[in-house]
Parts: sequence; structure tokens; C-alpha cells
Amino acid sequence: MSPPRAMAADEIDSQKGARICNGLGILRTSLETAKLEDLGDRLNKLEAPVYEANRPADREAAYRH
Repeated sequence: MSPPRAMAADEIDSQKGARICNGLGILRTSLETAKLEDLGDRLNKLEAPVYEANRPADREAAYRH
């Protein structure tokens, strides 16, 4: 049973339930942050070859010909 439901059913103390909920919220935020950092790293790896191919210096050299 989830902490809010257990608190509503008087199965656990409201302070204990609140601590559990706060801990779960912190854990969720940590997991989301880790996932976003992983996605950012993957995106940077994908963008690197595209950026290298389209650097401004390369474009200027192409226009000179």
C-alpha cells in the first residue's frame, strides 16, 4: 500500500508517511536528473560529428572556391 493510502487508513503515522513520501520524491528527482544527464551526453555524441562537419571555418573555405 502506498504511504498516502496507509496514512489515510491509519496504518502508519502521518509523520512517518510524510518522511517516506519526501524520500521517494528526492529519489525520483535524482533518477530523473541522472536520466537527463545521460540523454544530454548521448545527444552531445550525436551532435559532435554534425558540428564538426558544419564548422564556420569549413563553410568559409567552401565559399572561397
